[in-house]
Amino acid sequence: MNRQPSDPSAPDGTRPGIEFAAPVGFSGALAGAGRLYRRSIRNLAPFFLVVSAVVLAVEIGASRIADNVEGSPDLKVGLAFFVPVVAYVTLWSVAVGASGPLLADRVVGRDSSFRRSFATSRGSRRDLFSAGLFAAVIALCLVALLLPVSGLLFLALPLLYGPPVVVFAIALEKNNLQQGLSRGWGLLKGSRLRVAGVLLAVAIAIQMLKISVTQLFLGLPPEQRLGAITAGQLVTDALLLPFLAAVSLVVYLDLRARAEDTGFEDVRAERDAAHDSVTAPPATPG
Repeated sequence: MNRQPSDPSAPDGTRPGIEFAAPVGFSGALAGAGRLYRRSIRNLAPFFLVVSAVVLAVEIGASRIADNVEGSPDLKVGLAFFVPVVAYVTLWSVAVGASGPLLADRVVGRDSSFRRSFATSRGSRRDLFSAGLFAAVIALCLVALLLPVSGLLFLALPLLYGPPVVVFAIALEKNNLQQGLSRGWGLLKGSRLRVAGVLLAVAIAIQMLKISVTQLFLGLPPEQRLGAITAGQLVTDALLLPFLAAVSLVVYLDLRARAEDTGFEDVRAERDAAHDSVTAPPATPG
């Protein structure tokens, strides 16, 4: 993808696009994602903050219900462990997919709002949620299989969204879940280990940063500690997870460039068409 001149006449305003020198390696993915992150964090942080608050509320609620439930230990485990995993993976999957249109707009230099960008994915939202639930099923299977090394699984938990690439195939290409899974699998052909390595490294780095922030508050008095840790988790989620979304979008575009020679103009045409479909007046009956 090459840089493009700004177009002040565009309805949302444009800036120069973001250049990704295909094929994108690990350092190139991080560099491109960093530029994309800087352009989009102001719009994405409030949305990711809300999602983080909902995820945290589900985790706390499930834990408290489990503490008060009498009876089957399996029910307690399900409420205290599996419900939070399902909520975490499903909601963050939807969040990453929902951020795709805005991130793609920033790639082509379009300065639309989050709401305006997200509106272009209408018709795909149910499939995004379905993809999140599908990712949650995969996550639960991994939890069951990798429970002896659950520490590593915890570090990689942000990676278990999506499934990766599939959410963008749904949100940006208007595929349903079945089509998105086929599309994602096809794009990842020959690149699965490379993509997994990039996303896993970023996911682990994010979790390590979140743990470091939590450590800062452990020395506080007990009456202040919980509130500080909660606030720290909300803020770090809102600031760090959009970077994972940006890396994932760069990876998705790189896969398309490798497989289909998709360039800047192709992506810009897709985003223009997506926005035009939202603003087009409804057809009048003939």
